[in-house]
Amino acid sequence: MNRKKVLFLIVIILLIIIINALLFVVLNKPIRRTLVVPDDYSTIQAAIDNAADGDTILVKEGTYHENPVINKPLSLIGENNVSTIIVGESGRGGGQVIFILAKNTRVSNFTIESNPSSIYSIAANGIRLQADNAQITGNNIVNCYSAIFGDGNGSSSIISTNNITANDFTAIRLFGAISNITISGNNLVSNPDSTISLDGYSNTISGNKIENSRWGIALGSGSNNNIFGNNITECSIYAISFYLSSNSTIHENYITNNTVGIYFRDEYNGENNNKFYRNNFINNTQDVYIGSPNYAEVWDNCEEGNYWSDYEERYPEC
Repeated sequence: MNRKKVLFLIVIILLIIIINALLFVVLNKPIRRTLVVPDDYSTIQAAIDNAADGDTILVKEGTYHENPVINKPLSLIGENNVSTIIVGESGRGGGQVIFILAKNTRVSNFTIESNPSSIYSIAANGIRLQADNAQITGNNIVNCYSAIFGDGNGSSSIISTNNITANDFTAIRLFGAISNITISGNNLVSNPDSTISLDGYSNTISGNKIENSRWGIALGSGSNNNIFGNNITECSIYAISFYLSSNSTIHENYITNNTVGIYFRDEYNGENNNKFYRNNFINNTQDVYIGSPNYAEVWDNCEEGNYWSDYEERYPEC
């Protein structure tokens, strides 16, 4: 056999190996399905139970009285966020309307409400977030206890473009060493206790409308958070508070008509190196409250400071 024939056979064998490998990948690639409620399954939970990882569940318009538990990575999408409604009953300790237990989950385009049961009068949380890399977007969450609640999970999640109003306690309440969460572009109005309560590191809170609450944004333990472009108004206690937060950046926020603009709690002391610049403090009863005499913050970015509507009144000689 001459050299050319040997090379030809080697090329043919290599091509066969490559084609077989490609066929194996294609044939074994999971097929992503779209399951439709109520066409394919009468309830959302039945669709979840029969879905595979990566599937999409499309829920048609209607009212669904259930408390779905999402225990696998999938997308749960409503047909219309006004007329696709999930009403969940409360349970012991309140419970939750939707429980996210799996990473890489998406919940979008629903109205989510709690209906206190005949046994438990307290409302359920709207969405309990107990997994990372979730997307919660484009929902209306009303008449719940806390609209979105998480305790130690939820890192790298996105909470955006939701309308969260008239809940019993808090709009968004996330505790623990969570990181890289984005809370942006939400309408957060008339949630009577606090609007956003957040621990953790390297989180972003931006472009939210926060109105008519006791507390606007409460930062607990953590650092390197970025808070910008929020409109915070009519908070009866404070717009933004700091407990043990450090090395965060607060800029380009409109902080108006609140009792206190920035609130440093009494336990808050030391050089925490939070940086404030290009914020607008307008018509607050008190722009800044400092509970401890031992604190150190930065009130500019070395080029620009903040706007204070009462500056000339307080410092007429300037």
